[in-house]
Amino acid sequence: MNGLKKRTRTCYPQISKNDEPRKIHNLFALVLECEKYDPNFEQLEPIIEGITDFAVEFCYPGYWATPEEAKNALENTEKSRAFVMTKL
Repeated sequence: MNGLKKRTRTCYPQISKNDEPRKIHNLFALVLECEKYDPNFEQLEPIIEGITDFAVEFCYPGYWATPEEAKNALENTEKSRAFVMTKL
């Protein structure tokens, strides 16, 4: 078992050894999954709203984010990461 899984199981013993996170890039769906184990993840919902769309929309040539959109996405990503890191 890798270190991340071991720490997660230590922090959240209600997660079964057979539970595997879905392999998806939709952050909102992942947050909803996490809420099953820790209701505090609900506070991430407004923060991550739009980050998934931002990542998908602007990864293809021809689409550009405004400086304001990029700054907002970066700030929300940093907030989300900081929150999740406190849970590991």
